[in-house]
This record gives sequence, C-alpha cells and structure tokens, in this order.
Amino acid sequence: MINGILQDYRIWTFHGEKPFARDDDNFNSELPDSIQQVSEVASHAPVVEEMLCDAFGMHGGSTSNDNYNGASASHTSMDSNVKEFYRLIEEGNQQLYAGCTEFSKLTFLVELFQLKMGGKWSDKSFSALLDFFRRVLPSNAQVPSSFYEAKKLISNLGLWYEKIHACPNDCMIYWGEDENEQACKVCHLSRWKNLHKPSKKSCQGRKKRLLVKIPAKIFWYFPLKPRLQRLFMSSKTSESMQWHFKKRVSDGTLRHPADSQAW
Repeated sequence: MINGILQDYRIWTFHGEKPFARDDDNFNSELPDSIQQVSEVASHAPVVEEMLCDAFGMHGGSTSNDNYNGASASHTSMDSNVKEFYRLIEEGNQQLYAGCTEFSKLTFLVELFQLKMGGKWSDKSFSALLDFFRRVLPSNAQVPSSFYEAKKLISNLGLWYEKIHACPNDCMIYWGEDENEQACKVCHLSRWKNLHKPSKKSCQGRKKRLLVKIPAKIFWYFPLKPRLQRLFMSSKTSESMQWHFKKRVSDGTLRHPADSQAW
C-alpha cells in the first residue's frame, strides 16, 4: 500500500495498467511502519462524504440538509435512514475542536476504530483512551465519553447482524418455529446456562438471589442480502458487481465461471 508491490515491478502499460508515481515515496520509506500506517489512514479524511454516500446509497445529489427538508413526507420508509445519513454528514463536517482542520468528529472516531481493530484493543482500553483524550484535548473537543457512545455514533456505517441462540452441541438454532423452545429437540440439552446473581436487599433485610437466564451458545448471523446491496451501492464495487452482465464476452467460449450453465 505504501511502497508498492516490488521496487523493480514492471508496469504493463500495453495491457491497460496505468503508471502510478508518488513524490513522497522516498520520504515514506524512511518512516517506521507504524507511522506510515497512521499517515495512510489520515489521508482518508477528505473522502468522508463519499464514504457516507456509499454506506447509504445516496449518490448523485447534494449532501445539504435542505434536500431532506424539502423531501416529500410520504417517503416514511426512508425517513429514519435519510435522517441518519444527514446526521453523519453533519458529524463529518463538525470540527473535533475549535481550530482543528485535520480531523472532524467522525473521521477522528473512524480512524480510532481502525487502530482499535488493528491493535486488538479491548473495549475497556478504548474507553480509557477516550477518557485520556478528553483530559488532554481542549474542553470543547467533541470526544465521546466511552466506547459504547462512540460505537453508537458510527454504528450506521456498518452492517447489522443477528444474535440467535443455539444448542451447545450445534444440533439446532432457536429461530423461526423453534424460537420459544427451552431445550434442544435432538440432544435435549437446556437452552440456558444458569447463573445466580444477587439482587438488592429485600424489605426483610435478606438478599434475594434471582435466576438470570444466559444462553448456552449464541450463533452470529450475518444476513447476505444487505451485504450484496452494499456491494451494489458502493461506487467502488458496483461496476465490478455488474461485470459479468455488462462487460463479459459472451460468444459460447468458456473463459470464466459466469460463462457456464451453472452460473
């Protein structure tokens, strides 16, 4: 990403590959890898609106809030989605603190999340870092107070998933007509692992112990449809998603899996 594939790589200009030159290659080669990675991430700041347009599929229009205010009130199904889009646009244009031109509130959080994932930080350490930033940066800095608050702010940039209870032996999942079952239909193991948790003192001065149900196993389901939609919505991938229909040579010769009957 920074120094290219190989220093002596041959650019195939006669096969459609375009030359790529950077004036700062010598400078980057002298920097440590960690600094190069951070500087590479920082270059994403100017494209925050493009990122939001890809995430919400709102291309070809102004990102001004006036467009939303003048929209027809009949589009209630898109109402919350459009509101969230313009809220994030506003966050993307909001300075991290007065006088800061390098980061907005949104780009600051996006890059922090990238560092969190790359460094495998725990949620607790991430919250501690946010608290440190709140003490170091000016008092008017737009820094969330915790990981939960930060995640809630940018959660709409990602794709949702479902948590479905499952049998500990992977016999079945508690979904559909089995959603309310309390034990596995195959191995008859309980759906729950019991945990006793002390509650507040009762009026007699004794502590009650309440039974809190915790699922024995959770299956994380990532629905396919919204992920395919995101690939078509993104300006970076939509053209490739339609390649097999628009640009593939179709003359009866098998060159690609898309040429086969199985496709």
